[in-house]
Amino acid sequence: MNIKIDKNEVLRYLGYKNQEYSHELDLIIDEVREEIKDISNYKYIYKIVELKRDENGLAYIDDGILPLLGENIQKHLANADSCVIMAATLGFDVEKRLNYYSKVDLTKNFILDSCGTQMIEEVCDGIEEEVKIKLGEGYYYTFRYSPGYGDYPLSVQNQLVRYLDGYRKIGLTVTDSHLLLPRKSVTAIMGIQKIPFVSEFDRCAACLAREYCKFRKEGTRCYSKKD
Repeated sequence: MNIKIDKNEVLRYLGYKNQEYSHELDLIIDEVREEIKDISNYKYIYKIVELKRDENGLAYIDDGILPLLGENIQKHLANADSCVIMAATLGFDVEKRLNYYSKVDLTKNFILDSCGTQMIEEVCDGIEEEVKIKLGEGYYYTFRYSPGYGDYPLSVQNQLVRYLDGYRKIGLTVTDSHLLLPRKSVTAIMGIQKIPFVSEFDRCAACLAREYCKFRKEGTRCYSKKD
C-alpha cells in the first residue's frame, strides 16, 4: 500500500483555507510528514462477510454477533448483499509521539495530529481499493460507516474490534468510553451491492463532533472526498 500524506489536506485539517502561511511552518509540516512516516507502523485487518436479513428485512451479521443497531446503519446497508468490516491503526509510536509533543511542542502536536488523520484516511482508502481489486467489476460500494455515526452506537466499537480479533492482530484496543487506542485508528463498515449507492445520510449532521467542529462552522467538511 503506497501511503502519501497530502500537504494540502494537512493544511486543511489545520484550518488553513488558501491563506498565506510562513516558510517556517512549511518546513515544520514537511519535517513532521517525514517523521510520521518513519514512526508509524500502520496495520489493518478486514473481513468480507455476507449480510443476512430477518423477517423484517433488517440486516444482520453472523447471527447478530456484530450488532447493526439503529435506523441509519440499516438504511445505509439497505441494498447491500455483503459488507467489508475493517479496522486500521497507525500504531502506538504515533500515539506516544503525540503525547510527547503535547507536553513540549504544541505546534508539532497539532501538525502531527493532522498528519495522522490524513494518513489513517489514506490507509482506509487503500483497504477500499484492495477490496475492489479483489472482487473485480460488477459491484458498487457505500461509503465507510463507523460506530458513532448517526444512531449507530459508539459502544459497538468493542464488538467490532473483538469480531476482527483487532487486539491480537493489529494491537487495537477500546477504552471504557468506547474510544479507540491508539487514537489514530479507524473502524468502519462498507456495504457491497449490485446497484449504485445513493445516500441521503448527512455525515456532518450525524457526527459526534458537530457542535464544536471548525470545518462545519466554516462551511466545509473534514473528509476530503465524497464517497
